[in-house]
Amino acid sequence: MNDQLHSHSPGSVIAAAPGLEGRRRLVTAIVAAVVLSATAGVLWGRPPGIASASRPTGPSTEGFRMWDLGDAVTSPASGVAVAPDGTVIVVDRDERPFAWSEPVDHDVVHRVDPDSGRVVGSWGRGALASPHGVDVASDGTVWITDVGSNQVVAFDANGEETFRLGSPYGSALEKCMQVRNVLTNLPCPSEGLTFARPTDVVAADDGSVYISDGYRGSRVVKVDADGHQVAAIGELGDAPGQFFLPHGIDLLADGRVVVAERRNARVQLVDADLSRATVVPARVGRPYDVAVGPDGDLYVLDGGDGLDGGGQSRSAVYRLDPDTYELLHAYRMPTGVAGHQLAVSDEAIVVTAIEGAPTWHVSLDGA
Repeated sequence: MNDQLHSHSPGSVIAAAPGLEGRRRLVTAIVAAVVLSATAGVLWGRPPGIASASRPTGPSTEGFRMWDLGDAVTSPASGVAVAPDGTVIVVDRDERPFAWSEPVDHDVVHRVDPDSGRVVGSWGRGALASPHGVDVASDGTVWITDVGSNQVVAFDANGEETFRLGSPYGSALEKCMQVRNVLTNLPCPSEGLTFARPTDVVAADDGSVYISDGYRGSRVVKVDADGHQVAAIGELGDAPGQFFLPHGIDLLADGRVVVAERRNARVQLVDADLSRATVVPARVGRPYDVAVGPDGDLYVLDGGDGLDGGGQSRSAVYRLDPDTYELLHAYRMPTGVAGHQLAVSDEAIVVTAIEGAPTWHVSLDGA
């Protein structure tokens, strides 16, 4: 014991304190260590590991082609959605790194004519910092999640901001939410509706929206048309109803919520009131996004393992039967492309990418 004490540096409090006082300080240090250890054990919880991705086998084609939209759309492009009028909304990050926290001084939201590939309108300058996922409501409202401001922003069809969800907060809460990915039981008290790097949003016909609060929130939230949270489900984990990076979200015709979980490498179905979740029994690679097509089929974007465990970037879109989850077709993308979000129209699949060219498309017949 004495050898261990005197092995400390000369400036050590314990080594410098002889006799009774030294023993008291030693006991205090031991008690503090035990308390810290016990506290860490309580806060640690059960953080999951990154799941291995298992990919389906079946009919496939490699028909994806780069969709050149000119200089208006830059790489990386993070979000894409089809508007009710058939135009395509593409969101890019203005060549900024992920989670850039300052509003960008360029337009990052673009409306594209799907026939000509021409950008017919752009907006978003000064309103978004690091746009991530996008959806267009039936009334034409464009909803975008922003992982830089931790907010969800709505624009009308003309690009004017109409709504902003999520209370801003400072660096202390930001750090707490970051640490909570490891210390899963760490309490991070906040006021109002707060998000922790929200990844995607989908709008329902009644004006409510569902938000995958993804990188640090590990949950799905439902917000009504007045901007009030009415339901939520999830915490960090790998059981049904738990999430590990819910990255993409969409709605089935019956109102259920479809969630693509990147790091759990699975898709979950959640009841419309967010009361219950079930895991889809299908191999879906590493799902970055999910979309319900006009045909009712389920389309899952496998974004690859480049950001989750390493490996070569590769992407594919899997078209699944919505009842049996059988693979109907796989649309494979060129090596080196890292798909991020997808949208499905009557004729084609459009994918935005964070590696490789920013936008890609393929006809539904695979040609």
